[in-house]
Amino acid sequence: MKTIYRLLAVVAVVMAVAACNGKDKPNGRLEQGAMIYVNIKEKGLKAMEGDTNTEEKLYTPEEVVKEALNFCLDTPEGVINGLNGISDEMKDFENNRIKMWGEQIIDRDGELVEYFMKCKNVRICNGKYPDKDNHRNIIAYIPNKVMQEGWIKIKKAYDAGNYDEVYRLFQEVYTAIPITPSEYQKLRDKGEN
Repeated sequence: MKTIYRLLAVVAVVMAVAACNGKDKPNGRLEQGAMIYVNIKEKGLKAMEGDTNTEEKLYTPEEVVKEALNFCLDTPEGVINGLNGISDEMKDFENNRIKMWGEQIIDRDGELVEYFMKCKNVRICNGKYPDKDNHRNIIAYIPNKVMQEGWIKIKKAYDAGNYDEVYRLFQEVYTAIPITPSEYQKLRDKGEN
């Protein structure tokens, strides 16, 4: 009988240790209330000066947040110029940023949703963006390099179970800069967007 109790005690200890080792992620899930912030800045990236030949307006970060109606982006699934609306609730006027809700980045099971973070050619528009050659509504963009590097950092932290770092990166890694439509077209033509 003592042998059975000892065996049960050993099994209980092994199960407890295994359960603890499996919890390198808090509850095994991301918090659904977490948000990605797209910070709008004039400095720190290749900011534009405006194209005097076209008389296009170069928006300030404050104006970008105020006027933003949607993200126009190329999705990982191959959708070119997909639209993702920006509601007033997503606009943080005080900090010049746009917030992406948890459902857009975290699924119901608390797992990371790659959709937005793996997109390319992410532009902020103040109107619809109807076709691939019409850039008239672009007021800011997130450089592809920023999107790619941000995803690599977030995925690395997520895979390591370092959720605090994931949340920190959600707040800091994505930066958009104001740009005019013709300037964006020039960058795109050079492959520098």
